[in-house]
Amino acid sequence: KNGKTVLFILPAAGVKHTFTLYSDDGETEQYRQGAYAETTFTLDGMTISAAVTGRKEFAPETVTLMVPSSVPVTGDGWKENGRFKTREVPVSGLRDSPL
Repeated sequence: KNGKTVLFILPAAGVKHTFTLYSDDGETEQYRQGAYAETTFTLDGMTISAAVTGRKEFAPETVTLMVPSSVPVTGDGWKENGRFKTREVPVSGLRDSPL
């Protein structure tokens, strides 16, 4: 819950990928009573979205998006770091957001 979530993504025009990140407290078996969250990320070409189901307090508040430096990005806040570009964004703000 308190760790940093980094998503290494390889976007491509016309390609759609979806995956789900599972999060719980990592310490107890309270997940058996529903104490967890699932964050579904959808990468559709050059846009990304996220939707949280379950207990939102277990979902990451922010994620760091990481793409190869060769990927053209248009959103604000990208930092070039050698062979990669990174940007930290709130999960709640990922709604068909351009990379």
